[in-house]
Amino acid sequence: MRRGRALGVFPTRVIALNRPGQARLLRERTRGAVLGDRAAAAAIEDAAMAAIAAEGGVRTVFTPKERWQHRAAFTALNERFDSAVPALRDALRTAVAASRSASS
Repeated sequence: MRRGRALGVFPTRVIALNRPGQARLLRERTRGAVLGDRAAAAAIEDAAMAAIAAEGGVRTVFTPKERWQHRAAFTALNERFDSAVPALRDALRTAVAASRSASS
């Protein structure tokens, strides 16, 4: 992490990944679970990452337009995730809401 100042006043941080290739691979696996043809049969790890990214509104994984266009795939994936890990998505939603309210 590199720290600096914008306009000489505002503190900034630049975070660089140690393994950008692995991050790219994880992003593509997560996207593939929804945008590919395997939403209902996706590995539970990929379903979990997709559910977390969608609930958290992580735009670097899924854009709002993609979430809208692939609603059926998200629904199928969420049902699979909810059956494997009951109530975790509700906990994620609560954590995201608490995080957003604390930062505003």
